[in-house]
Amino acid sequence: MGEFNSFYHNLCNHIILQGANSHGQLGTGDDKDAYEPKIINFTDPIALISGGGGHSLISDVSCGWDFSVAVLSDGSVFSWGSNEYGQLGKESINSSIIPVRVDIEPVRSISAGLRHVVSVTVSGKLYGWGSNRRKQLLFDKMMIKAEHYDESKQICYRPTLLNSVFGYTHEWVDCAAGAHHSIAKTRTNKLALFGDTRFFKLKSEVHGLSSNIESGLSSPIWYDAEVFDNNEIEQVVCGWSHVLVRTSVGEVYSWGRSDFGQLGRTVNVLSKFIGKSNEIFPNFDVHPGKVHFHLNTGHEVTIKSVACGSEHSLAIDSNEQLWVWGWNEHGMCGVITKIASHIEKHWTEEEVIPYITQPYRINFRCFNQNYKVKHIGCGYGHSMAYVEFGSQTL
Repeated sequence: MGEFNSFYHNLCNHIILQGANSHGQLGTGDDKDAYEPKIINFTDPIALISGGGGHSLISDVSCGWDFSVAVLSDGSVFSWGSNEYGQLGKESINSSIIPVRVDIEPVRSISAGLRHVVSVTVSGKLYGWGSNRRKQLLFDKMMIKAEHYDESKQICYRPTLLNSVFGYTHEWVDCAAGAHHSIAKTRTNKLALFGDTRFFKLKSEVHGLSSNIESGLSSPIWYDAEVFDNNEIEQVVCGWSHVLVRTSVGEVYSWGRSDFGQLGRTVNVLSKFIGKSNEIFPNFDVHPGKVHFHLNTGHEVTIKSVACGSEHSLAIDSNEQLWVWGWNEHGMCGVITKIASHIEKHWTEEEVIPYITQPYRINFRCFNQNYKVKHIGCGYGHSMAYVEFGSQTL
């Protein structure tokens, strides 16, 4: 889910989309906004563009601010939308209203940030392209010498191998992109976070970070398995400036910016301070901390899936129920100050809770029977959930 648009695909290999399309980020062949869900068969345009490769199923879709990327089951990558910052992985085009193939070896994992993309290939290599202004693609002397890298704009127009920054010693298995940072997981269950690390470093380190960013010397921050009680990291996702990790035992850890409650817990760093550039840094926590999901009975449930919006988060628990927390100014957490006596009532802006600091379990009052939340997704200021109840889905 992107800035003002949403994507999800069904078992028939259709992409269902809606929302803003000013840069062609819906990939429908035009720039008209879709005010209602629209179903497109993603294999048709791909077959046309790739010359017969349209029989592969869609394995993943990710949305940036005004562009989108998708991975097919054969590992091929397609992108569409704005290319102002090279985020389509293609040179010589300003934007594309239809999916275009990205020249990269087969990919297993991909994630779109605000203006950049990171991906992990089937062979375990880490690639990135798009904006590098905050070193979200790291800094590599070989990169600035490449023909497809514009040093003055700090834009990488084609997929670039990032392994050299780490010394080619790691095999990568997963990745995620935030607004101006990236994070990747190794085969040995370690995480490397890089890019704009203002909300992931201690106060003393942040004061010296602004000059590091300007000179391109930002180095990765490593997190070992011990941080997560030595459990396997099964999922890592990024908001604009926070990170969530879900482990194999269903525990969730959060860290980064926290001034909208997006960490879902009480943070250790509460005081604000001013850095060298006179920028006021909000509340944040540099240390991964456990997020708790308590029922009214006091029992704590485990989590099977998490998702991040810009400053809010969603989770599905082991009972397939939905939890929300974080920024709620636009109602993206689905929580209001009163309980509706009638589902048709329209609530005023004053009745919306601005943010939620602890995970809150959502009750879909419009369902008169048992329901199960199967999939979740977050955009900048909106959320979506795929829900099954009875013989119907919503």
